[in-house]
Amino acid sequence: GDPIKIPELTFKDFTNFHSKYYTPSNAKIFFYGDDDPLERLNFLDSYLSELPASVSVSTDTKVAMQPLSIITPRYEQHPFPSAESQHMISINWLLTDKQLKPHEELALALLDHLLVGTP
Repeated sequence: GDPIKIPELTFKDFTNFHSKYYTPSNAKIFFYGDDDPLERLNFLDSYLSELPASVSVSTDTKVAMQPLSIITPRYEQHPFPSAESQHMISINWLLTDKQLKPHEELALALLDHLLVGTP
């Protein structure tokens, strides 16, 4: 939804939304590492099995394309607390506010990697 509308939510609206979408049946869980997959699943089961079974929710939780709200470029700088002298940079851009076709997304991801992601 629109973040600007969040303050308008009632507490009941908020709790209804949370209980509908923030459930294990609507979760995506990712594992990383070289440990035993069966141990991972048992560990996960030890947590999830204690939760009440939730009603089935719609799997269509995609966020629709939203209109472009930033018209001019914006620059922000924030200090990054670090014990070492490390630097961090993030560059973002929006090329279009229209839905891209899969081959266009792939082409832009490749171009991004070639221009920005390689030394």
